[in-house]
Amino acid sequence: MAAIALSAGGCAQVGLPTQATDPIATGSIQVSVTDGVDPSDWEAMRRTVAGIAPKDADLTRPWSNPQTGSYGSITVATAEQRNGGTCRPFSTTVSDLRGVRRYSGEACQPAGGTWRLTGIRADDSKLL
Repeated sequence: MAAIALSAGGCAQVGLPTQATDPIATGSIQVSVTDGVDPSDWEAMRRTVAGIAPKDADLTRPWSNPQTGSYGSITVATAEQRNGGTCRPFSTTVSDLRGVRRYSGEACQPAGGTWRLTGIRADDSKLL
C-alpha cells in the first residue's frame, strides 16, 4: 500500500505546471519543484546553450540526455550585453515519457562565468 501511495503522490506533480514559488537550485539551473522535468535534462539544455556562440541568433540546436532518454530542440535569440555579461532569451521543447512540452526562459553568462538558465516557464502544458 505504501508503494502505491508514494507512486500516486509522484503522479500528482505531472500535468500543468503550477505557479510555485519554491525553486530548487541544480548546479547553475534554477527550476520550479513542480515542473517535473528532470534536473539533468535542464543541464543538457544548459550545455547546448553554452555551445552556441553569442554572435549566433535565431539558431536551433537539438539536445538530448542519454541518462533519461529525454530530448528536444533549443532556439536562442540575439544575445545582449548586460551588467558585464551576456544574456539571451531561449525557447525549448522537452520530449520525455510525459509527452512533448514547450518552455522559454533566459540564458545568462556573467563575465568569466558559466551559462545559467533562469526565468524558465512553461509555454503550454503539452504539444502532443
